[in-house]
Amino acid sequence: MKNLNYILLFFSLLFLAVSCSEDKRLENNAQKGLKAFYSGDFDKAARYSTPRSKVILMEMKELIGSDRLTSKQKGIFNVKLLHTTRSSTKAEVIYEVVNQSIAENKYKEIELSNVKEVAIMVKIDGHWLLEFEAD
Repeated sequence: MKNLNYILLFFSLLFLAVSCSEDKRLENNAQKGLKAFYSGDFDKAARYSTPRSKVILMEMKELIGSDRLTSKQKGIFNVKLLHTTRSSTKAEVIYEVVNQSIAENKYKEIELSNVKEVAIMVKIDGHWLLEFEAD
């Protein structure tokens, strides 16, 4: 009977560890992909995106010509994840974006309001990937 309790405890802890690491991977991919997207690094953002989203990102790259922009022109953005809701294959990530290059400027020309945004992530082949929609 004691062995059964130890086995149940072991599997409970294992399930908890796997669940926590799954959330960390999801949040890590969301953070890196969104930060790259807002900073204009569409190649890096594509690494954290679904195949369909990669096509959209490459079209944006061509349209904007982001590979010719300097880092100062792109800006320095930080993404703050606020809340994540997930099922087994899909997740919604609520986040805020702050342009640090403007936020640190004493003479702001643009007033930043931290608007909450929602990103959709999809699990494909065990990897959490951003799903961008073309509007």
